[in-house]
Amino acid sequence: MILAGKIELIPWFIQQILTALSYIIVCYGLKWGEDSKKKILETICLCIGMPFLGIAINNCITPSTAFPVIWNFVQGIVLALYLQFFSKYRKTTKIVLWCSLFAGILAVSPMAGQASYLIGKLASGWSEAAIRIAVYFLIPLFAIYLSRCNFNEFEKIPDSGLVVILTGDLSLMILAVTESLWHASDTVVVIRFLFVYICMFGMIVASIYGIYSICREHERTLILREETQQIEKEKERFQMAEGQMEEIRSIRHDLKNQRNYMRILLKEKRYEELERYFAQSEDEISVPKSYVKCGNKSVNVILNMEYAKLDKDISVDSLLVVPPVLPFQDDEICSILTNLFDNAIEECRRMKEEGSADTQIQLEIYPEANYLYIMCANTTDRKELAYWKEGIRSTKSDIRQHGYGTQIVARIAEKYGGCAEYTIKDGYFVAKIMMDMLGEQNDSNCNM
Repeated sequence: MILAGKIELIPWFIQQILTALSYIIVCYGLKWGEDSKKKILETICLCIGMPFLGIAINNCITPSTAFPVIWNFVQGIVLALYLQFFSKYRKTTKIVLWCSLFAGILAVSPMAGQASYLIGKLASGWSEAAIRIAVYFLIPLFAIYLSRCNFNEFEKIPDSGLVVILTGDLSLMILAVTESLWHASDTVVVIRFLFVYICMFGMIVASIYGIYSICREHERTLILREETQQIEKEKERFQMAEGQMEEIRSIRHDLKNQRNYMRILLKEKRYEELERYFAQSEDEISVPKSYVKCGNKSVNVILNMEYAKLDKDISVDSLLVVPPVLPFQDDEICSILTNLFDNAIEECRRMKEEGSADTQIQLEIYPEANYLYIMCANTTDRKELAYWKEGIRSTKSDIRQHGYGTQIVARIAEKYGGCAEYTIKDGYFVAKIMMDMLGEQNDSNCNM
């Protein structure tokens, strides 16, 4: 039996326990949050089950020298199944995590054996076991590193970066399997293999960090682009306000002229001509878009700008009671309302294009206790939402350019001690926002 003697058996048991812990760390991270009892039970089962599974497989294998290769293969299967059924990561993230952690385990195991062999040349015995155990601790440390560089927080991993990571991981796997089948007893060869493993392991660590940094900077660029678009919307809002003021001046001027003309017709008793003028004026008057007057000038301008975008077959049902003065910045209120309303309009237009006869938007804004409550709902045929960070994943074809609006809304709400909630209920997509009007920031304990 290959696992014989305390010097061999104890380090191997510790390796399996550390490997099981690394599975848990990669799957859940260091902060377990909810369901901690369930995760503790999984940890205990893995830490107990992995070593005994290895012993059972070892007892069934002949010759025993094939055990390392077969056991590595079994470990890979266990990790793949665990990530598949217990983690909530996307498919791409699961592949990267599985491949990286499995490659790391395959690299650390021979590194431990080679370091133990070299130490044994100087002082055999428990010092060999000690160096093995010390190297094995690289496995959970590498798992912590992977959980920190978690690619699941990014909507898209560049294909080139994915290829770099998977190619490096695959190369390390091939090297580990090849070396395990070729048992070298020459000290120089062992040192060379150890050096190669250390270099390749370092390359894997560096490549993961490099691609993670690229993804993070790319996401920051997209968020900055989204915020720039919000600034453009703010400019559009003020331009529209100026246009409305100019239109009001023009209407006032026309009304003054029309009143003088009608006064002349009336004074000269030209009643038939006056009647024709009334009829002509009535035909020329256009029916204005819905006009919003909710009590707050800034919100009035923002919503009138949004209402102007509405198609005639999209109905709006609103309940608007907004305090005249709000403790929030105008551009932040603009960002929240334009993001929610634009998304609602786009979803209603999509449903119209797909043949839906009923498209409706519901908007409510009013104080509730010391919070400002904002609810924007629109009809939808979607059955569930894919949540992403503080927001939801975009359903648009180019997800790399969209999907940040709901995150921005959530961050503004959290800035003012509130929160954002996105759900689908009774055929409606519902966005609920609450923000503390007393200025108590960074306390997001609110109920909706």
